[in-house]
Amino acid sequence: MGFLRVSTNKNVKVLLEEGITPTPGQIMGGTAQRIEDKLTSVLIVGDAITSARRRAVEDLNRAAYHQALDPIEKNIPNEVGREGVDTVSRQLSDACNKLLPNLKFRADS
Repeated sequence: MGFLRVSTNKNVKVLLEEGITPTPGQIMGGTAQRIEDKLTSVLIVGDAITSARRRAVEDLNRAAYHQALDPIEKNIPNEVGREGVDTVSRQLSDACNKLLPNLKFRADS
């Protein structure tokens, strides 16, 4: 998908670096986005666009999970959406609960 790499938009570059592949319309925006939006109602083509957009959202979810869990070295859940967020939240909470008893407060001079 080399054509996706031509974007000069910094945000698109960040998404691609995180392994998120937006659709061509999402990358180019403007008229291309509007054309892609209209094509979603065309038989077969619309299903492919909708599927690609869904994959991009799932990839974005996984990238966010990775950023949240990487510092505590936990596994990224396979599920996305509410179920994935709950799994990430539980892992972060568990890590925090393990850390809290070991924290000590000492006032400095």
